[in-house]
Amino acid sequence: MWGFTRNEQRALLFLISTFVVGLGVQFYQSKFQPLPPLNSLSLVKEEQVPVTSPPKAQTASRPFRFDLNRASMAELEKIPGIGPALAQRIVDWQKAHGPFQQVEDLLQVKGIGKKTLEKIRPFVYIHQAE
Repeated sequence: MWGFTRNEQRALLFLISTFVVGLGVQFYQSKFQPLPPLNSLSLVKEEQVPVTSPPKAQTASRPFRFDLNRASMAELEKIPGIGPALAQRIVDWQKAHGPFQQVEDLLQVKGIGKKTLEKIRPFVYIHQAE
């Protein structure tokens, strides 16, 4: 193999294998690691805790969140489980019915059921005006 000795081949194979396994572990952690709690009140229902200001900028330890009534289609598409068609239906529903009053109003949008709602709930909130 390219003029390497047997021991050099083994060492090279070990380094390449270690690199590939490291990439696999990194990929697994980025895709399948559960999201950290959004805040200390994450177990309280969203509608019971009024949000007085938009969440702070996204950090590595905190997932992004969007105000459901202000999010653009591009922002909605960043949410896992929402593609272009579903984002368009959300925007269309809001234009036809006005602002969402609570996150559960998403159940009225065609294509969003209970499972989908629970999947996207950590990524959206409703800004409560003071």
